[in-house]
Amino acid sequence: MLVVIVRTSAAIIASWASCPVVLIFVFLRLHQWLYF
Repeated sequence: MLVVIVRTSAAIIASWASCPVVLIFVFLRLHQWLYF
């Protein structure tokens, strides 16, 4: 399960590397989801 999350986040970062705001939003969402 964790490997799938890491691969998905890596794919999102690789495809949206030109959008820092989107990257920050996705990172915060993943961070919040992992804590809860």
